[in-house]
Amino acid sequence: MYALKRAPAFLSRFCPQWSNVAHAAKVQQIANDVVRRTKSTPHVYALCLSVEKDRTQHWDEYGGGLRDPPSKDDPHVSMGFRATSLFYPLSLSRPCPEIYALSTANGDADADHLIQYWAVKGRMALELLESRPDMLSLDRITVAMQQWLLQVCALVKGEGWQDEHEYRLLYITENFGEEGSAPCKRPDGRGYVPLKWRRSRLPICRIVPHPLAEVATVKGQLDKLPEGKNIEVTQSTLRPRPR
Repeated sequence: MYALKRAPAFLSRFCPQWSNVAHAAKVQQIANDVVRRTKSTPHVYALCLSVEKDRTQHWDEYGGGLRDPPSKDDPHVSMGFRATSLFYPLSLSRPCPEIYALSTANGDADADHLIQYWAVKGRMALELLESRPDMLSLDRITVAMQQWLLQVCALVKGEGWQDEHEYRLLYITENFGEEGSAPCKRPDGRGYVPLKWRRSRLPICRIVPHPLAEVATVKGQLDKLPEGKNIEVTQSTLRPRPR
């Protein structure tokens, strides 16, 4: 994770400026533990979306490129989601999961600002614990701070990706992927968490086929699916020249 890799070095410069040495050490320890634990197990799952629906950059990066015609039977498509559908409870790995739909930030400066924000909030939580130990526990604060750091760092991309105008639907595991139940497996072996909507709340409202695909063919395939006729199919505005 891009931002998480920056956290230990940034905190080693920022936290020593605090007057409470113990709090500075605790915040750095929590961050180092998160970095260590995330190296071996799945912990953050993201559905990456964009406010842009038909850009050359997206087709080149994720849609097979614009130089070669796509498969006639299974071309790449751009899927448009109903925004409100993303906020209804989804069926994941527990009855009432916390789902976050958030915009991404880009670059080193944004990463450092978010990590600094996390560290200051963590310090405030530790100060509150000292003043009201009857209300909080160190274990609960530690778990909360671990989750917060993962969420903060999952929102940052490299500087070169800012033109994608991305936002993400995040699911963060409660115990760094060590829940005892493995995620579903893709053909390439990587894990994923399925998103399941009720049929009455179909989240996909529009399909833009690959600029070199046959729109009528895609529409015919959709019409064969349950509720497929409710999905609008529109043609790409791009006019690439195949080689």
